[in-house]
Amino acid sequence: MLLLSVNRKEISSNLRLHLSNKQWLGFQGSSNFLYYIFPGNITVVSTLFQDYFLLDKVFEKQRSQILKKIKNIFLNIEYNYSIKLKVIGVGYKIDPMPSQKILNLKLGFSHEIQFPLESGIFCKRLNDRSSIYIFSSNDPQTLKNFLARLKKYRPVEPYKGKGLRYLTETIKRKEGKKSNL
Repeated sequence: MLLLSVNRKEISSNLRLHLSNKQWLGFQGSSNFLYYIFPGNITVVSTLFQDYFLLDKVFEKQRSQILKKIKNIFLNIEYNYSIKLKVIGVGYKIDPMPSQKILNLKLGFSHEIQFPLESGIFCKRLNDRSSIYIFSSNDPQTLKNFLARLKKYRPVEPYKGKGLRYLTETIKRKEGKKSNL
């Protein structure tokens, strides 16, 4: 058995815990709702108070993983998570259309790609002349999966460095052909 507790000093007072079907635990913040689905062999035994709950059949390996994921959910309830994406290439552009929840991608193809924005993910341009876009969400896992699918349309090519890349990502450039003069 594992007893998990919520420290109210670290988190705001408007956090609520929800238990459903003894298989997943939900966390309600001021503006969003995140949940954690437990692995198949673990069930939540009971919620003692608003701040404590017991888990049954937790193995030592799973214990640290569960605690880490739940701690990340607590942090994500309170703070927005953002990743900066840089678009490199002549004519490459992302046009966010928040009213329609669509991104128009101009990535050097003969047509524009309309990529749907998932719920809870927001996109804005750093400034009017910049090729840096800021994507933000309360759930970092959803945001990373979304950006990974977005980057598949135009990954960074190693010779000229054109494509979509994270701002903190470094690309090892390859040398081009050598001329025999």
